[in-house]
Amino acid sequence: MTCADARPFLGAHVDNELDLRTSVDIAVHVRSCGACTARVAELRALHEAAKSHLARFAPSAAVEARLRGAVRPPRRSRWAALAGGATAMAVAAVIALFVIVRPPDRVRDEVVAAHARSMLADHATDVASSDQHTVKPWFQGKLDFGVPVTNPADAGFPLVGGRLDLVDGRQVAALVYRRRNHLINAFVWPQPSESAPVEHSERGFAILSWARGGLAWWLVSDAAPADLRELASLLGDAH
Repeated sequence: MTCADARPFLGAHVDNELDLRTSVDIAVHVRSCGACTARVAELRALHEAAKSHLARFAPSAAVEARLRGAVRPPRRSRWAALAGGATAMAVAAVIALFVIVRPPDRVRDEVVAAHARSMLADHATDVASSDQHTVKPWFQGKLDFGVPVTNPADAGFPLVGGRLDLVDGRQVAALVYRRRNHLINAFVWPQPSESAPVEHSERGFAILSWARGGLAWWLVSDAAPADLRELASLLGDAH
């Protein structure tokens, strides 16, 4: 894929509006193209600015009451049931004009896309090693934070390696573990606030996320959710 091919679709790629195959192709191109990487960064910055500064509000109870009063028929008739249904529909339609639907969790979408991209592009690792003493120093100098690397092979989760990836506009570490025939991507990046483990499911993938010790962790795989919970406990940060 060339810049001319990718450029018209960069906005849709940032907004997760493309099919998975096209998104993977564009992501692979962006990784190797400085100009498109810069353009993606600009689009993400614009997205964040819009999300931060555009006004959003939900209607108050008083607004809803006034709307109901404005569309309520003056008296009931034999068509009261029908009128009541129409009133409810009218109120719902007007209220919908004021309600801003919560956008999807972009981070969740991006870690799933990054996991799928690594599988389809046959690029699970940048450094392929089961030795944490090889993988951990490989990240040094490439990221602005320390990456904790363990190899719980004895528990059935051998370390495969690691790579750099892009999530939410920043470079993150991706540690890759194997569970029988399944690969598990463990994405890691700094996050000062802590959060308890939360399970998700998207596009057929199991997801487990939490934050502790100054780091956010996101596990993604087509393995069973129980496997992700077990790996999280072995990594020592989920509990």
